[in-house]
Amino acid sequence: MALKLKLTILVLCSLMMPCFAGDLDFLEGGEIQPEGWIKEQMRLDLEQGYYGEYDKVNHTVTHNLFVKKDRISGKRYYGLKCWWSGEHEGYWKDGVLRMAFLSGHNAYKEKAIEWLDEIVAAQDQYIGIYKAGDEPNTRFNHTGLNGELWTQSRIFQALIAGYEFTGDQKYFNAVKKAVDLTIAEDPGNYFNAKKGGASHGVGFFDTLWYLHNETGNEKYSSYAVKLYNDFNTGTPRDDDLKTDILLSDKYFQTHGAHIAEGFFVPRFIASLTDDAKYDKAADRALEKLKYHLTPSGAMVCAENVKGSPGTVDASYEYCGIAELVQSLTKLTALTGKAEVAQIAEEMTLNAGQGARLPVLKGVSYLSTDNRIAASPEGHGQRHAYASFHKVAACCTLNAGRLMPYYVEGMWMRSQEGLTAQLLGPCTVNTSVKGTKVQVKEITAYPFSDKIEFAVSPEKPVEFALSLRIPEAAEGVKISGAKQFRRKGNYLTIKRTWESGDKFTVSFDFPIDIIKDDPDTQYYFQRGPLVYVLPIDYEMELLPEGKVYDTKATDRTGWNYKLPRKPEFFCEKIQGDYMHPWAKPSVQLSGKMLNEEGELVNVNLKPIGSTVLRRTSFPMAQSRIKEAE
Repeated sequence: MALKLKLTILVLCSLMMPCFAGDLDFLEGGEIQPEGWIKEQMRLDLEQGYYGEYDKVNHTVTHNLFVKKDRISGKRYYGLKCWWSGEHEGYWKDGVLRMAFLSGHNAYKEKAIEWLDEIVAAQDQYIGIYKAGDEPNTRFNHTGLNGELWTQSRIFQALIAGYEFTGDQKYFNAVKKAVDLTIAEDPGNYFNAKKGGASHGVGFFDTLWYLHNETGNEKYSSYAVKLYNDFNTGTPRDDDLKTDILLSDKYFQTHGAHIAEGFFVPRFIASLTDDAKYDKAADRALEKLKYHLTPSGAMVCAENVKGSPGTVDASYEYCGIAELVQSLTKLTALTGKAEVAQIAEEMTLNAGQGARLPVLKGVSYLSTDNRIAASPEGHGQRHAYASFHKVAACCTLNAGRLMPYYVEGMWMRSQEGLTAQLLGPCTVNTSVKGTKVQVKEITAYPFSDKIEFAVSPEKPVEFALSLRIPEAAEGVKISGAKQFRRKGNYLTIKRTWESGDKFTVSFDFPIDIIKDDPDTQYYFQRGPLVYVLPIDYEMELLPEGKVYDTKATDRTGWNYKLPRKPEFFCEKIQGDYMHPWAKPSVQLSGKMLNEEGELVNVNLKPIGSTVLRRTSFPMAQSRIKEAE
């Protein structure tokens, strides 16, 4: 998405403004409850998709490793690297638990809590997948391919979610005890193995971040600084987040998922130290990320980034989407920058939806914005929609974690009150200044430009309610609130709120035609959504039952071009606000040129509502003739 050059169909006004001032904190798990299409998507993913019963899809999550703790590093189990099944089990249990509590699915809540209780009951201070012992490649005694920090961190996320959603202190205590052991058993440098499993250890910073914020204990912040110094001086295979490399002019090169997992770490370390180099490194990380973002908002990686710019034909990995959104919400809390939240929102609503089926029966491990086929042939089936790819289960499992982590970052606590960061239908139940407050965000966003906020405190209380204004908004209209202020890309209403107070915000989004540099191709965006031309297709579930072969049945639109002065308008259509990715309620309508140079009518849909599509189009050079 480097160098976005816009041709504006409506009047365009740039809103590149300063960021929201003040430190931000996450709300407690469960204080933000999704509504509308977000809640419905999670329910369907559990009940009708592959996610809730993934143990019947593939054995990789069935070994109960965090109870048995019987792995030896360096070995392969069932053909998989020693740590992969631990990663997969952590992903799955974390995703099921979060979706169950956020969608209100009692059966899966009970199932998830049973998992956590088994892990806690089996805890001998250690929580991980490795066997105890003094022989090589046992617990804390690894060479080469290990994944010690990584696998711990994946199940820690599930345990932390269990604590947040239930309030049961035993899950928090279990994590804290296990982390204290890992710190005590530090071998000197966890990042000296030049292997992918060791590089994934950057995921451990998630837990250190949480314990630092939850306890205020200097032990966790000090260890985070020590661990990042180890990363800087060690020999990790995936080293793009090293301080000296971030400060260089070198763009990202190695595995995108590793970069995504630890993307917030430089800024986290900068917040814990007085060393300006970490601030500069964190700033450079964000600059580099922007260069690698595709029009749909994903970071290019297939599986490595290789310095590639994010264009419509560049591949991106679903793990990179799911992990990067988690990093970006933390980065939003650390910086208060609206542009960071903007990246997370657009990535989720475009790439995150466009690489999966509306109900999670299949996800594409690797996707592209322009896509004429999704075949299982080659590349470990990475480009096909599937519930399990031969190469690994990581992306299909991460697909169920994206929306729960989006919900986690929707609202944050500011010094003045509450801030809506990632927009969408939800209900917040929290406390402000010791008073219980409910805020309903009533909207079909991103399929509607209007959001109604209904505020119901237990008793009158003064606080500031802020919301991020999408960067693309040319104008903002407010009704129901007489006094408000605008600072950068944030709108704030500070008043004494009483039960029943409401106000409505409406955005004026122009249609932008954006050049996809370095190509002479152009794509369409309105508000947070990228719009594309759907390609008709047929999808066959192969006999093995886990992967789809998807082929275009009509390639005509693939060769369309834009006229010199394209004219498009946004229109509402008959859709389904509860299932908008299957039946969108909005489209862009206009004309393009076919191969004969004739103007033909086209309807562009949100990229997340398509399976095969053409996202970018060349500009016509020849004279236009009207079709008969």
